[in-house]
Amino acid sequence: MASAEETTRTDSAPAHDDRERRALGWMDRLLALSSLGLCALFAYTVLAEVSPEWGPLQREYGRLLAVDPSGKGARAPRGIQQIHVQPLELVDRCTSCHLGADKPRVASTGTRAVLAPHPGSMLELHPPERFGCSSCHDGQGRATSREKAHGREANWAEPLLLGRFVQASCAQCHARASAPRAPDLRVGIATMRRRNCAGCHVVPDLDEDRRFGPDLGRIAEKTSRDWVFAWLKRPAAQLAGARMPDFGLSDREAASLVAFLFSVPPPPRPPAAPVAGKGAEAGRALFSESRCITCHAVQGKGGTLAPELARVGSKLARPWLEGWLRDPKAHDPATIMPRFRLSEEQIGSIADYLGEEFEDEDAERWQRAAASALARDREASAGDGRKLALHYNCAGCHSIADLRPAKIGPEHTELGLKPVARIDFGAKASLPRTRLAYLREKLRDPRGFSKGLRMPRFDLSEEARESVLVTLLSFKDRRYPASVRAAGERRPWHGRPPPGPVGELVRELSCLECHALDGRGGTLAPDLSLEGSQVERPWLARYLAQPTTLRPSLTERMLQLRLRADEVGLLVEYLVAARRADGVKSARELFGAAGAPDPESALHGRRIFHERLSCPSCHATPHGARGYLGPDLSAVGSRLQPGWIYHQLLDPVRARPGSIEPRLGVSPADARALAAYLATLRAPPASAPTETSP
Repeated sequence: MASAEETTRTDSAPAHDDRERRALGWMDRLLALSSLGLCALFAYTVLAEVSPEWGPLQREYGRLLAVDPSGKGARAPRGIQQIHVQPLELVDRCTSCHLGADKPRVASTGTRAVLAPHPGSMLELHPPERFGCSSCHDGQGRATSREKAHGREANWAEPLLLGRFVQASCAQCHARASAPRAPDLRVGIATMRRRNCAGCHVVPDLDEDRRFGPDLGRIAEKTSRDWVFAWLKRPAAQLAGARMPDFGLSDREAASLVAFLFSVPPPPRPPAAPVAGKGAEAGRALFSESRCITCHAVQGKGGTLAPELARVGSKLARPWLEGWLRDPKAHDPATIMPRFRLSEEQIGSIADYLGEEFEDEDAERWQRAAASALARDREASAGDGRKLALHYNCAGCHSIADLRPAKIGPEHTELGLKPVARIDFGAKASLPRTRLAYLREKLRDPRGFSKGLRMPRFDLSEEARESVLVTLLSFKDRRYPASVRAAGERRPWHGRPPPGPVGELVRELSCLECHALDGRGGTLAPDLSLEGSQVERPWLARYLAQPTTLRPSLTERMLQLRLRADEVGLLVEYLVAARRADGVKSARELFGAAGAPDPESALHGRRIFHERLSCPSCHATPHGARGYLGPDLSAVGSRLQPGWIYHQLLDPVRARPGSIEPRLGVSPADARALAAYLATLRAPPASAPTETSP
């Protein structure tokens, strides 16, 4: 007889077998489904390989080549095309679809853009085999589908750059301020410098310890409370093109800042006696002779380096204006304005002219409004004004009492790579979730994203904002290797003056705001690093004493600083002795022992100049059409050394980086003949160079 335990085991066996059969059935079905899935994935992979996105394009391009009369039997590439640029650690497969990017256009008016050649001549300077495609356009160069290749994947850090925004990539090889084919990048960084974005942000190329606004320690000596109030409320209404942005201040806030600024005791300064001038007409002549509009605009015409002068007569107190004209850097050590060598009478005459000619016709209105607001807000206090000055980081642009500048805004070093997931769109819920859309709206409406934001509204045109946007996208905190970077470009601003008396004079005259030395300085005027090998010594002395117009097409011209003879001599000695280039031939090395060109060689050079190269289409000469794009060459033999002319003709861009003179491909023999001809174009021996344009 079976035990109870055996009976229980026997009864449960069928149930166990059923569970096991069911489990095996599910496993069979799961295995079958997995097999089907693998088969489907394999089929999809095969189909994707058989007919990829680039397949139809390659076949279409092949058909276009077959009927193209210039094709000469060329065949379209098959399969994935790949470019590997080892110095950039870059792999691109863009030409798998963009088959005609680096090839002549095939004969078909209906050719799709993806098969057409790259627009412009950029690939002549940046061949794909050396630079690839994504080094400039971003995107995913390794991808082989349209969406992925163009970087439209969610959270992809570098989506495709098109149109003007491709210029953002130029900063990886070129200096932003001098990138030759990136006008938006140049304008954008210049705009950010002019508006002193580095006052609140860490900005590449701009993170420098420099105050761009005036010293406010003597504001009470410079202007009135009414003017300061009106300025704080709306800077652009007081000065067209004002650097200072609009902080959206209430009347109470503006009144508090006025109270604070006028409560700061000015540093002691000995009083200056009033200056008597010869009247506004004499001042007008001096204003014109000194070429003040090179830097200042008058009613919208003139330079942009310094403030517009249209309303200055209603702003500045006469004693302050006279002191400024006497020595600008004594009032503001950071100013770019040089100290003109003006007599006391000349200072008085210019002050007469500025005070009478540049009065604000609307002054009565804003003075009345400001006086009313200041009288109404009697509770505004200097203490509240100081808190506001700290809150808005006024010391980022101005020297004010003991306030110190602070970087109150986010760092911009990697702004062009900032993940969209880390961007706070706040109240701008309708904006596309892209870095480009966010930055464009931030420039247009800085405080619209949420309450409490401090960034002010800058009075920029839409075109200027787009240029700044290109620059912001260029901040990626990376530079390509030196083997592919552009060499010899000037790094703008803050040149380093030479030591000693020459350096003091260069600093006082603000020479490096316009010129550069050894790759640092301004970009407005020619680089002086090799001036001693370029110009003739007598011409340089005459030019510094009495600057003339060399390039009539330019608005900016050398200022008439009225240098003393000893100052001219000091600058000439330094430039001639210390600023020289290696490898520039002397006149004897170029023309033989006589050191002068022979007539036959000069005649040959004249034929090349006028007949073969048509140089007078850009340059003015005594023997041809008067071109205005390049410098006047009418007396170039008195100005430039023949060895430098020869050196520059062989390779203009290498001799002077940034030069717009084309590479003419002249041989050394032809360059020598051209130098011989140009050396004969001289000014009359007894006369100084004359103006070519008023």
